[in-house]
Amino acid sequence: MISIVLLLLAGLARMEGHAAQLPAAAQAVGRPDPRTSNDARSAARDDPPPPVAPAVVTRDEAGRATVRAIPLNEPLRVDGALDEAIYEAVPSIGDFIQQVPSEGAPATERTEAWVMFDADHVYIAARCWDSAPPERWVANELRRDTNQLRQNDT
Repeated sequence: MISIVLLLLAGLARMEGHAAQLPAAAQAVGRPDPRTSNDARSAARDDPPPPVAPAVVTRDEAGRATVRAIPLNEPLRVDGALDEAIYEAVPSIGDFIQQVPSEGAPATERTEAWVMFDADHVYIAARCWDSAPPERWVANELRRDTNQLRQNDT
């Protein structure tokens, strides 16, 4: 299993559907009120409706997803351990689909993901399983991902 936590230092302006949960400082900087604008944008794009807590994801019949970001009262430790209580208390996002090699097919390996935010950061965390033993893991360079992986570096 591999654990990943990405810390995004910007992005609260893009957090939609959580104005009531955003810290006062985040609401006070002149951002549009997502409580009124999110539903109109979602309907115009024909997106799945926002999930209602405790759910964290909704999907439509075409497989498109809408994810609910989880508000945090304090920053997470970005150490890759994913051992904070939030990971047990909040359901993970799962049931991913493949991009490569079989686009649209169900994922062949288990993955759990969470999207969270606090007053200053947006966090994206994932637990990724691989049924092969670690000595057989290979990082293939995929043009859409990076040009920095060489000789299957990990």
